[in-house]
Amino acid sequence: MTINRIRSFLYRYPRFNVDCRMDFIREDSIVLGTCFDLSQSGLRGTFVQTVAPGAKGIVTLYLGERRLEVQATVSSIRDDETRMRFQFDSEKERVALRDILNDLAPPVRK
Repeated sequence: MTINRIRSFLYRYPRFNVDCRMDFIREDSIVLGTCFDLSQSGLRGTFVQTVAPGAKGIVTLYLGERRLEVQATVSSIRDDETRMRFQFDSEKERVALRDILNDLAPPVRK
């Protein structure tokens, strides 16, 4: 008897390399950092202080003249690299991030 296993495929949003300042605002503090990897679902970066996994707050990204604020949760920390997952409050926030990512994407050749 042969059993075919079905493997689920989890789609991962494209990641874009960036180098921008960011801060993470929690209830009682602001932690400064640098974002180096950005996607529709979250980011990777470093902070000047350790932020514990599970911490929630508002992350602000400063991309040139643009600024994006979105709710985020620290999902994990590896060495000095912090991974955060976005929690969007509105479609407006999703669209704002999507616009930034579209600007970061390389032009499509025809």
